[in-house]
Amino acid sequence: MANYEVIERVVVDRWGDGEGRAEVQAVRIEDTDRYEVRVCYFRDNGQFGQSAPTVSPDEETVERVSEGIEEMAKIARTKEREHRLAEIDTLVEDVGLDRAKQILEEAADEETQ
Repeated sequence: MANYEVIERVVVDRWGDGEGRAEVQAVRIEDTDRYEVRVCYFRDNGQFGQSAPTVSPDEETVERVSEGIEEMAKIARTKEREHRLAEIDTLVEDVGLDRAKQILEEAADEETQ
C-alpha cells in the first residue's frame, strides 16, 4: 500500500456529529516523484476510511467534488513541475549547464523512441 504526503486538501462533504467527511487531496506518493489527486473519506470518528468514498448526489455536493478534483489536479501538476525544475537545477549545479543539456536531450530522445 502506498503512503501519501498530503500537499493540500478540500473537504467536499460532511456527515454525522463527528469528523465524518469526504476530501479531495493533492498528494505526493512517498518514495516516488509522482503527484496525484486522491478522493478519500474519514469515518465519523475521524479515522481514515479504507474503501471508496461515497458522497451525497445533491447538486451542491457534486459541484464541490468536481471543483475539488479540478483544484487539486492543478495543485498536483504545479508541484510536479516544481519538483522537475528543482531536479534540473540540481543537475546543472552537479554537472554544469552543457552536460546537463546533453543528459536532458538524451533522456528526451529515449522517451520519443
